[in-house]
Amino acid sequence: MSIRTLSAFAVARNLSARPDRHGPTAVDAGEVARPTVDPAKENEAPTVPSLLAKLVPTEILALYTVFLGAISTLINEQDPLAVVRWFGFALLVVGSVAWFWIDYMNKGGPGTRKPWLEAAGMFVAAVALGLSMPESPLYLVVQGAGALGAVILLGFLALVINSLISLKLAKPAIT
Repeated sequence: MSIRTLSAFAVARNLSARPDRHGPTAVDAGEVARPTVDPAKENEAPTVPSLLAKLVPTEILALYTVFLGAISTLINEQDPLAVVRWFGFALLVVGSVAWFWIDYMNKGGPGTRKPWLEAAGMFVAAVALGLSMPESPLYLVVQGAGALGAVILLGFLALVINSLISLKLAKPAIT
């Protein structure tokens, strides 16, 4: 998914907190297209997999992938580009959350609730995906089988944390 779809969903969670709504729906989560929605599915809660997909910051992750690809030819044992790799990773994580926050505030307007839960999910996804990529800063700290174990553990923890966040996102926001 993308940062923009997560911010649109976060705004929909605000609207679903009204007394006449029961929570965010599959339509709000983009699982069911509005023009073709089956009336029986219109008020169904979104699924955890669709919410997990929304937490992935695809726009900035694509830029980070290009960045890592570009610097990978310059990395060698004498110059592992540690500062450059950590800086790129920090831009991925901070940029993902900042981009989401700005987009949400632009859509939600002044006085809207702060989307801490959505931002936390995006942060967890950005950290896990950013560190799991080849040539990420993780490989400066851990190599070989240890790196494989670290990536598996990191992915598992991120999946558990963001699954719990997604379960909470399926409910109306408390404004």
